[in-house]
Amino acid sequence: MLVADVSRDYVQTVMLPDDTAYDQLLHQLAALEARGRRALELERVEQGNVETKFELDLRYRGQSFELRLPLSEQFLDSFHRAHEREYGYRDEATPVEIVNLRVQVIGRVEKPKLPSETFEPRPDPSTELGERPVTLGGPGNPIRSTPFFEGTLLHAGHRIAGPALISYPDTTVLLDSRDSAKVDAHRNLLQYSERVTRELLAEIPDGTYRFSQFMDDDGVTTEPAEVRVAITIEVDQAVVDFGGTCSQREGNINAVYAIIVSAVIYAFRCLLGLDVPSNSGCMAPITVSAPKGSLVNARAPAAVAAGNVETSQRIVDCLLGALAQACPGRIPAASQGTMNNLTIGGWDPERERPFAYYETVAGGVGARPGKDGASAIHTHMTNTLNTPTEALEFAYPLRVRRYENRSGSGGAGRYSGGDGVIREIELLTDAHVTILSERQRFRPYGLAGGESGRVGKNRLLHGDQVEDLPGKVSVQAQQGDRIRIETPGAGGHGSPKRR
Repeated sequence: MLVADVSRDYVQTVMLPDDTAYDQLLHQLAALEARGRRALELERVEQGNVETKFELDLRYRGQSFELRLPLSEQFLDSFHRAHEREYGYRDEATPVEIVNLRVQVIGRVEKPKLPSETFEPRPDPSTELGERPVTLGGPGNPIRSTPFFEGTLLHAGHRIAGPALISYPDTTVLLDSRDSAKVDAHRNLLQYSERVTRELLAEIPDGTYRFSQFMDDDGVTTEPAEVRVAITIEVDQAVVDFGGTCSQREGNINAVYAIIVSAVIYAFRCLLGLDVPSNSGCMAPITVSAPKGSLVNARAPAAVAAGNVETSQRIVDCLLGALAQACPGRIPAASQGTMNNLTIGGWDPERERPFAYYETVAGGVGARPGKDGASAIHTHMTNTLNTPTEALEFAYPLRVRRYENRSGSGGAGRYSGGDGVIREIELLTDAHVTILSERQRFRPYGLAGGESGRVGKNRLLHGDQVEDLPGKVSVQAQQGDRIRIETPGAGGHGSPKRR
């Protein structure tokens, strides 16, 4: 803290129209900047070391969320472009509001060079809690006394030779006599995670396993976007290559490199079947590559809003599809493959305030070797739970009209894919509705002769009229309209004739 830069942030809510003169904005921001510079003078920061940043919070009239952008004379054009990158559309017919003016005044402080820290090669004796009787290698093996360590007391750089038990609040790690572990700066056991991952890879037959899938479209054009992967296993190492994936798109389905790394970690950890500490040791034997400028390793300023929530699902589908060739008895068929992102926003007349509601909608889980897929739950990269109807209707001007299994949407097979859901929400006030979803054109695949699940459908109901909506859409809806989301079913596993 003693060598951190000194920073002061100032925000002024102004609610100005989009035709406000640039000079007027500068004048008001300059007043905030002067306050910040006076504050830094009291901190004895030299004025020559002071930097300032001017920003605006902007939104379309009627929205309850803003985009923060650097101040420029072309701030209005910049906002339209940024909104399209972030949310997939622009609406130049709707007035733009300048909600807040922001100024950050930063005093740069010279940073001293600090000596590197050294660590003891062995844990402090106080971290050892004694010994516990442990059987290593399963029933029939001798019981031996094993050192027992408190993991939260270990320091970075400590090395522990097996056999040993290391206890954390949420897990206990066992090192057998072949293991040793080094604790990194976050107290994670790198070598243990790496060894377990290498043992998994060694169980997979050597070879290259390929798979590809299509995204429906990018929300701007109707052209599908292909994701390809090749997983090469050699002894206890893996190379995951996304070469051949299509180029990044104009719409917002592009993903960054971190997303494919996360998806790779997820897919291989699903195969492990063990509670292994999540750290860089898991990825030590795995190399991930993707062409720069591709859909899964996009270059700035590509739009990436759907990359995390939708493209990540297709990446997982590809990874599991490739691994199913290598481990056919351990991989499920494709799950619904979308998060069905639904956003509703507008003005709440009862509470006299803006509202914004966001949810993802569950679907089918792929059938597994030996078991039907589950219905109506969130899968893979979603990490969200169901929104209770009572809570939704209490907090928002919305009413849930239908919430049920979409019977028969799962693919047939010896083991059937899970069904999606039907979720229908009535608007109790005019609102802006945005849907970001997938699997409206390409069905979730089955495995081992199992049939594909049914695609999803989005609909807007005006009284007795039903309007089919695309997977990626933003519409202005009226009070009394209903939004119906029918989510995809999942793929089946094995021939239906063997059911």
